[in-house]
Amino acid sequence: LFLKMFKPHLNEMGMDVTESIHLQNWPETDKTKIDSKLEEEMRFVRDLIESIRALKEEN
Repeated sequence: LFLKMFKPHLNEMGMDVTESIHLQNWPETDKTKIDSKLEEEMRFVRDLIESIRALKEEN
């Protein structure tokens, strides 16, 4: 499904495809796999990187 967005013509070649992936529903999120602590840590890292880039741009 993911590759279909980037190379649509390749993913259906040679495959027994009855319907285009473009007509499929997006997969449902498995809420049990969401790690809130990890998301918070990544938010911190993104904010830190953004701050560092802003400081570098000032100098």
